[in-house]
Amino acid sequence: MEARWLVFRPQPKLGLNFMQRKFKDLEIWVVVAVAVLFIGLFACLNAYTAEGSWLHVSNFTITVYGKYLCYAMLAISVDLLWGYTGLLSLGQALFFTLGGYMMGMYLMRMIGDLGQYHQPIPDFLVFLGWSKLPAFWEPFSNFPFAMTMALVLPGALAGIFPLAGFWSKDDIIAHAFDVQVPLMGILLIAASLITAFYMGRQIALIFYGKQRDNTYHAHESGSVMRLPLVVLAVGAVLGGLMNLPGLYWLTNFLSPVLDPKHQEVLEYTIGKGVLAAVVTLLALGSMYGGWYLYAVTYQSRIRVGKDDPLHHYLGDIWRGAEIGWGFDWFYQRFIVQPYRKISAFLSSVFDQQGIDGILVDGLPQLFSRLSTTLRTGQSGFIRNYAWVFFFGVIVLVGYFVIR
Repeated sequence: MEARWLVFRPQPKLGLNFMQRKFKDLEIWVVVAVAVLFIGLFACLNAYTAEGSWLHVSNFTITVYGKYLCYAMLAISVDLLWGYTGLLSLGQALFFTLGGYMMGMYLMRMIGDLGQYHQPIPDFLVFLGWSKLPAFWEPFSNFPFAMTMALVLPGALAGIFPLAGFWSKDDIIAHAFDVQVPLMGILLIAASLITAFYMGRQIALIFYGKQRDNTYHAHESGSVMRLPLVVLAVGAVLGGLMNLPGLYWLTNFLSPVLDPKHQEVLEYTIGKGVLAAVVTLLALGSMYGGWYLYAVTYQSRIRVGKDDPLHHYLGDIWRGAEIGWGFDWFYQRFIVQPYRKISAFLSSVFDQQGIDGILVDGLPQLFSRLSTTLRTGQSGFIRNYAWVFFFGVIVLVGYFVIR
């Protein structure tokens, strides 16, 4: 199916020739191979050589180089994010710490009863009142399992197929009706239907009808764009089955780490299955309706720069949706603009004049002038020092007399 409505930038001209690209790729692979070789070599020299041998790499050295690798990974992640997006972000540290926590669980199992409390469970569990090791800790005594979890859990958080996703929408809608808040459930269903209608509209505008703007040349995306989208779509479908009502595989898997006092007992009822089926059918119908209106009914009325055909029927409702019902204006007027004014004040007055002007620049100038003034009294003559000493004695005597 040809994409006729997508807007693409003109393809940039390649700045490197074929040989330069090949050399650059080869250089990257050589660096990666050398790095992997050194990591494996250091591990082997630590494990399989005698401690007295000049080839032996001590545990301390392995620890130090491990820290260097951690800092290098952090530096590379910041460099990639900052360089390619212009955003200084440390959010990737969450994925790094999740993997580190999995390995920390394995290492805490390895120390046995050598902790502060000399118990066969980690010290912090003893401190929290646990008397035995939780069941979900048991597999972390196995290194392959811990290593697998160090890769799987950050991948699940990142949404990497097939490690993420659960049946959440229908459970949330069903819970709204269970707690006797039907209005919330109706609003959630309406939001899902509007989203489905919008997706059907987008499909119709992008993949159906004649090209409506000759300024841009629409073409089919390459495999670099198409294959990840296919993978994400399949992952969304499979991930949605992880907490399917009636199975609750994800909830049961996480039950060992949840507090039994606050753990909600999920019971499957036929009503939840019916609700999920009805909402799914309504969403599919809404998506088909959006596609049919824009691909068949209103296809000839769509023009670049003109109002959407539905604006004629929805009027102010459409206009209100376009401006976000004033939420964007409120956000800009009462949150963004005051925040910028306060930031400008703190930057110009508090920071530049207060901190920089008084503390950073003012104090050195004050002490410089004070030292210059005091330096004039250092003449080297004993009589001058005697007069200062005599004046000090008079001041002290006067102070004690007046007191």
